[in-house]
Amino acid sequence: MDTAPYQSHQEIICETPTVRIAEITLPAHSDTPDHQHTEAEEICYCLQGELTCEIGNGRTVLQPGDKMRFAATHHHRLRNLASRECRFLLIHGGGTFDFIAGSRTKS
Repeated sequence: MDTAPYQSHQEIICETPTVRIAEITLPAHSDTPDHQHTEAEEICYCLQGELTCEIGNGRTVLQPGDKMRFAATHHHRLRNLASRECRFLLIHGGGTFDFIAGSRTKS
């Protein structure tokens, strides 16, 4: 996948059949759709600003240097609730990367 299916700037750092690393800049007050990845787990690593990670009914706010992991098949959403952009790394591994948008379910 060359571009994210949501409003952001994305730079692919590494992409192989089973590993994908991208640096994402998410504008203020924006988010990703609820989604999952069929095979690949996702690790979010905050570089700048605040990144809110939601899974099920849980919400975790990442600051620079913090990370959070989402297992494959778990629906999740990433949000920038702040008034300035945030930058973070998305690391996908363990299987082929895909982006399946869908309704939030408890994970």
